[in-house]
Order: sequence, then structure tokens, then C-alpha cells
Amino acid sequence: MWPELDARTEAWRARCAEFAERVILPNRRQYDRENRFPEAVHEVARAEGMLNLDFPEELGGGGLSSVEAVVGVETLASVCAPIAFTMGFNRGALHPILVGANDDQKQEFIGKLIAEGRYASLCLTEPHSSGSNLMGLNTTATRTDRGWMITGEKCMVGNGGVSTQFSVLAKTVVDGKNQGLSFFAVPKSDAVIVSENTDKLGFRAVETPTIRFVGAEVEPHHRIGATGSGAALMIDTLHAIRVGGSATILGIVVGALNDALPWVSEREVYGGKLVTKSHVQLVLGGLYAELEMVRRMVYESARLRDEGKPFGHASSIAKLHAAELAKKATTEVSQLFGWRGIDGDYPIQKRYRDARQTSIFEGTSEVQRMSIFHTLMSRHSRGEAL
Repeated sequence: MWPELDARTEAWRARCAEFAERVILPNRRQYDRENRFPEAVHEVARAEGMLNLDFPEELGGGGLSSVEAVVGVETLASVCAPIAFTMGFNRGALHPILVGANDDQKQEFIGKLIAEGRYASLCLTEPHSSGSNLMGLNTTATRTDRGWMITGEKCMVGNGGVSTQFSVLAKTVVDGKNQGLSFFAVPKSDAVIVSENTDKLGFRAVETPTIRFVGAEVEPHHRIGATGSGAALMIDTLHAIRVGGSATILGIVVGALNDALPWVSEREVYGGKLVTKSHVQLVLGGLYAELEMVRRMVYESARLRDEGKPFGHASSIAKLHAAELAKKATTEVSQLFGWRGIDGDYPIQKRYRDARQTSIFEGTSEVQRMSIFHTLMSRHSRGEAL
């Protein structure tokens, strides 16, 4: 269980559980097989006020805290992580604007979008550079007499097929000189070309097309923050999305255990039920122990964020261990199902595919370990206790 949940957060968790069972469960298989955005789920979610709740109320959101958000997203993701991911994606996509823009920009690029029920995408990764080396991107924003011209290509753009606005990280070129990285709010137009959806292994309900910006022109106020502020905004954004991302990933672990327990309680092998076998008890008991530990790390990163304290180190640890546990849990549980573990009629097969992607997106597990190492070395150099 999540630690120290107050009455409001527990009520929110129960609301998410009811919504997931009623709305997400009947649709999860369809959108996985069709490899497309779950519009039927979003229609209900929008009508019932289940979207954009973790934005400030003054921008049209529900004012959920980070702790409330991660509790809700894990609950939704325990039924279907990809669909839960699509429901919360606006928060990560608009984070650079939320923390880097002025009030007028926030109302135009966040408040208006929420009011109109539209979607945004975060455009970081590029097809011709290392996905982990976001500083080495090629997309450029060139200053013109009328504003900025965006040229480049971004891949694996979450919710890209349904978005009408893109938060684009680009090299900023002024008078022919590179002025560092900046974020831009780029509306969809004829100069923004969306490819067909990527045919991924898992998270198939999350559309991730390639987006080409072919001389897309925007006005001066579409640049978010000062020229050259994009690197700092990018790091802050990655820290933030890993809080919710790790909770989404934990939902896969919870779902795998929810799949396993009825199965081992009913399935008989070699003259007894699976649940009586010591190996099964060791596997599931061990997974549950790890789930409880990682969940507390997710909770800690969310609590630190709510309190305005540094949370990037905690979110990297949470994301790393959540992803590795999701792969381990779905592998172990699918093994308990035997041949049914690889049969698409059983939900563990989909969870297994979804889990495999989690150690790649939002920063690979290797990147998380490197980030954690740099924190270690920084603390050592300052003579701090480890």
C-alpha cells in the first residue's frame, strides 16, 4: 500500500480504480492491437473530469499534488499503463511552459489548450542522433524578422498523432550564431508534418510518430524563457516526467501481481495448487517486497517535489528501479503462466511487452545510473556523508 495517504488522496485513488475497471479495462486490448490512441477512453475521461487534473487550478487544472498524481496514475496503470500514460501526457509535454514561461504564455499555451480539450507533445528525441544525447540535437530555430523558423525532425513523439501543439527543443540561431538550446511552443500547421504511427513492441496505445518541422514559423513570444535556457528547462522537465513515469511503470508491476494471484490460487500442478509451491511463494513474495520499496521511492520523489525541494536524484532512482522491476516482474509472472504467458488472450503477455520499453523511454536505465553516479561524485567532492 501507499504510505500515509490522507482521506482526499485515498478517495482519489478509489475514483481512479473505479474508472480503470469501468472504462479502461474493456478497451485496453483493442487499442493495443490497433496501435492507436484510445479516443473512446478519453471521451469518457474528458466528460467525467479525469484529464489535466495535475495542472494548477488557475490554468484550468484540478490542482492535484504530485503525491496525489502518482497515486492516481499507478492505480490507472495497474489496469493499462499505456492508456494511463496518454491520460497524463499533457503534464509532461507542457512542463517546460509551466516552469519557464510568463503568465501570458501560460494562459495561451496551457490554459487555452486545457479549456479546449486539446493535446500537446514533447519533442526531444531525434532520429539521427543518440537518443540519450539530447544536447546533440540538430533541430534549429532561426531568428527571423517575424519571429522564429523551426526546422528539423523529432521521433518517438508521444501523443504526436493527436496533438495540436508541440513543445520543441531546438538549437537557437541568431544572426548566424548558435545561442544554445531553447524551447518553443509550436502549433500544428501545414509546416508540421506528422508521419504514420510507430509500430512499437509495447505501449502501443501511445501514438509515437515522427514529426517534421519544415520551416515552421512562429511569433517571437512562442519562445519559452530566455534564449539559451532550453538545457536547464529540459533537465527540469526530465526530472518531473520521471516522477509520474515511475508511477506508471509501477502500475505494470501491480497489474502483473494482480494477474498472478488468482492464477496461482486456482491452477493445480503435480497434485497441488501453484500457490502451495515454495518457488511460487518465493517469487511473488520477493516481487511484492521490491514493489513496496520502489513505491516508497516514488512517493518520496513526489513528496519532495510538492515541498519545492530538489527531487531529481530521487526521481532517477525511482525510475531506474521501477523499470528494472517491471521487466523482472512480468518475466517471472509470465513464466508462472506457462504457455499462456505468451498468449495474447492473457493480459500478462501485454504487460511483458509494455515493461520492456520502460527501461528505454524517459531516459534509459543506463542514463539513470550515470545521473546517480554524478550525484554520488558530487557529494563525495563536497565531503558529504553518503
